Amino acid sequence: MADTVRFRAAAEAEAALPALRRYLHAAKDLAEKGPAAPKAPTPLALPVELREILQGDRQLAEAFERLTPGRQRSYAILLSSAKTSQTRIARIARKRAAIMAGKGANER
Repeated sequence: MADTVRFRAAAEAEAALPALRRYLHAAKDLAEKGPAAPKAPTPLALPVELREILQGDRQLAEAFERLTPGRQRSYAILLSSAKTSQTRIARIARKRAAIMAGKGANER
């Protein structure tokens, strides 16, 4: 959707005037209604292995809770992509330092 309207001649602007007025009225109506309702947060589905490790490791659990929702989601995605439980556990062990440092799964 364009946010700029350009005309090469005054006649083009006059021909587009009815459409421009409709757009302006629609924009005004939207502005009067206010912003859209905020989205309800979707619960984060953590893999079983991560939940179990977080239950057993208080420091890691606290560090994970301090992560932003997006960073928490990055770990959920990383771990969910593993096919086996053993791989998920290995990934958690490998990423422990990053979680403790407050970094997401894709951050260095």
